Amino acid sequence: MEFGQSLTFINACFGIGLAVFTPLASYQEPPNEIETRLTASIETYDPHNRYAESNTEPTVVPAKPENDKSRSESKTIEPSTKVPASWNLLPLANSKSPTLIDKAYLDALTILKEDNACSRFYGGRVAIQALNELVHGLSPVYLDRSIAIRMKGTTSSVQDYVTGKSYRLFQKAEINLNGSFYQGNLFPYGGRISAVGQFQPNTREARVTILLHELGHLLRTEDKQWLLPDDGNDQQLSRKNTDRVISTCRDQIMRLSRLSFGQELVAARAESSPEEAPSGIRPALPNKEQ
Repeated sequence: MEFGQSLTFINACFGIGLAVFTPLASYQEPPNEIETRLTASIETYDPHNRYAESNTEPTVVPAKPENDKSRSESKTIEPSTKVPASWNLLPLANSKSPTLIDKAYLDALTILKEDNACSRFYGGRVAIQALNELVHGLSPVYLDRSIAIRMKGTTSSVQDYVTGKSYRLFQKAEINLNGSFYQGNLFPYGGRISAVGQFQPNTREARVTILLHELGHLLRTEDKQWLLPDDGNDQQLSRKNTDRVISTCRDQIMRLSRLSFGQELVAARAESSPEEAPSGIRPALPNKEQ
């Protein structure tokens, strides 16, 4: 091939090359799209004002800031501290024909399981366990007429691990068959039975007051004092303790007459824990009522 022809061929090839590669040379690869969106999301995030507005939808969503409304609302929700304590109903000696002590127990239970001034005085439903132990351990005896219930002997402390409350129990708890719980003043002659505060002996109001009085000797206050101080043979202090029970619980005691014992039993069975308290409580006691 002659030199002139070769030069012409080279120029033709060069022209073709320019026509083909010039558009390719003008093309530039765009930056990585994911990186662009991620950068946009970081730049538009304002930790002090939730999220700044952006026209670019971020692929990776940052964690919500602390002042986000949904988080602040969740922090204000606290578990309720008013969880009712579980309690058991003592099995009665004969539910079809309850004894006087069964009836007094149902009356005291009815008061304590509700939210009222008397129940709060005893610490609420947590006092029911102590009431159960008191009634469970009662033994019938004959004592001086001035005594209704006598607790004596060494004491033991019982801790309720569910509620954190504790109470004490006496070695012996005796209920006097010759006292104001069972005996009234039916006859003009003979020894007189003392009233229980403002209530006549051998009445519904007197019996529940007697149980609540003794229960007060088993429970402590928040400052670790006994709810009712030991009165022992101090009749004056004993009357003072009884008056305190009545002044606190008068309204609840007086309302008991509106309820039958059958109604109390049905309500107690419906509300008590499925697990019954230990059976084999005290022997059946006389059912003499004035």
